[in-house]
Amino acid sequence: MSYIHAIASGIIQGLTEFLPVSSSGHLAILHRCSGYTQPNIMFDIILHMGSLFAVLVYFGRDIVDIMIRKRGYILSVLIACVPTAVIGFFFKDTFESVFANVRLIGIMLYITAVLLALAHFAAGNQTGEKSLKAPGVIKSFIIGIAQGAAIMPGISRSGATISCGIFLKVEKESAVRFSFLLSVPAILGALIFKLPDWNTASPFLPQMALGAFFSFLFGLGSIYMVKNAVIAGRLKWFAVYCFILGTAAMLIR
Repeated sequence: MSYIHAIASGIIQGLTEFLPVSSSGHLAILHRCSGYTQPNIMFDIILHMGSLFAVLVYFGRDIVDIMIRKRGYILSVLIACVPTAVIGFFFKDTFESVFANVRLIGIMLYITAVLLALAHFAAGNQTGEKSLKAPGVIKSFIIGIAQGAAIMPGISRSGATISCGIFLKVEKESAVRFSFLLSVPAILGALIFKLPDWNTASPFLPQMALGAFFSFLFGLGSIYMVKNAVIAGRLKWFAVYCFILGTAAMLIR
């Protein structure tokens, strides 16, 4: 693994983990185009750690507020995690087998584009909700199903959960915040699933650490970008991007 590949992977992971454009789809396409076909679970874990720290840093105050004064929010997050965990447990291997099928990933990117386009029109002139408000039990569960479906490469986790929240009439800012806070247990859960394959003897630790740093740095920036883009009603541009990338993936030989 070269330093350039590690940095590029970190940047793509950091940006696309939170931008509604599918990090798994981007990484699969990057690996295919760069010829890097050797799976490295440890590298994937470390990149996701960088993304996780970005969420913890950006939403640190919200997380503290939830732990101290808004514990009902924790219940909503846990409820959303139930369908995600069930889908991940039973279909993880099936979904991960798609990584080698770039054309199928392209189709999933088309689906993400459609979701974002529909969410853009569904949001309309809706104004942001500045309070830290949970979606509620039923809505949280449905959003959790959307997050579980995003295990499929090409389906954006943030795109699916934010769009689902908007469809359920959750205020845009609340939908964005809930999606990002929900990513904390989601990323932790994914890491736990992969820990049995952790290999501390990897010869690429310096490159991996560098990739994690860029994942963290660009993760912070992407959280800021998507939060403001959703509130400003610019989801349509992410839909256009996913459509273009999906088309590019379909053309890869």
